[in-house]
Amino acid sequence: MAVRVKVAETAEELEALYRCRHRVYVEQGGYKAARPDGRVFDAYDTWPVDRCVNFIALVDDEVIGGVRLLLAADDDGTSSDRIFPFCDHFVPGTLRGSGSMLVVDQAYRHHTRLTTSLMSVFYHYAWVVGVQELYGCVNPHIWPACQRVGARALAPIPQTSDDGLPYVPFILWMPDMDDRFMAFIRRHGLREFLGVWHRQFFVAGQTVVAPGSPGEFAYVIVDGSAEMRLADGRRVTMFRPYLFGEEEMLRAETRDYEVVAKEDLDLIVLDRATFLDKVATQPASAFKFARLLLDHAPTMEAVDGGRGRRSVAAPDADNTQSGDRAQEAQPVRRDKASGDS
Repeated sequence: MAVRVKVAETAEELEALYRCRHRVYVEQGGYKAARPDGRVFDAYDTWPVDRCVNFIALVDDEVIGGVRLLLAADDDGTSSDRIFPFCDHFVPGTLRGSGSMLVVDQAYRHHTRLTTSLMSVFYHYAWVVGVQELYGCVNPHIWPACQRVGARALAPIPQTSDDGLPYVPFILWMPDMDDRFMAFIRRHGLREFLGVWHRQFFVAGQTVVAPGSPGEFAYVIVDGSAEMRLADGRRVTMFRPYLFGEEEMLRAETRDYEVVAKEDLDLIVLDRATFLDKVATQPASAFKFARLLLDHAPTMEAVDGGRGRRSVAAPDADNTQSGDRAQEAQPVRRDKASGDS
């Protein structure tokens, strides 16, 4: 089961999210009264798109989870402010964001990284748009995950809302956030990927790319490892921060190899339009991608029998030797020298 996480951008995606909320809050949890139209949304969902951003998790194009970010202004509160007096804890003059409407379909809660994956994209977006204080009320079962990235509880755990539900009020000071994705971006100097809100998450053993599949996307490994299985039977292990699949994406070709997750895998997903936009509009991005392609092309020619496939590894700040990748069927962990975990 592969999980995709992205910003809800279309009316159809938002409609599916509202129905997912109803399924979780009403049909599965009994937390809210049933709605005649089978959707759960509130007045905050009508805020402008630059102040209300919904993130969705999808499995096989079905929305099975979501979370909402509201960007607060001094003259109005958010849905979280109606539950707990957060204003007593704010630092004056900061840009604040509030998290709310976190849902995961009951059938997928056994997927241990689903909620973490959803929240990672949520944190990433908040950080990029300049949020300094992120706050909200979370289910006590979710609280340990928030605590791991640096959130602090503002009251004894748990509190109880007016409708009888337990919650933990928290604030996260974003400059001190301990998030794996942001650490990855900082460590490897890949700020070009900030603003890409499309991520995919696989568990060990899942197929990421199948032979004969269309080259719709290129991928960057954020965490975990994957094995590329070439048509002639050879295998290459890829670790972060590897970029692969860009050649088929740019040429709109089908793939003649397979990629399988060796460990739980976190990927940035780049479609052709996003990739070309970054190259065309951001000179720094164009230079970075050109460097990746040119530095590692000879390496992949050696691995791929001289056919010239360039499934590229981004150079680590502490180890830029492109020849490492030519060690056929040997794990190549470029970030080992940097002490990455």
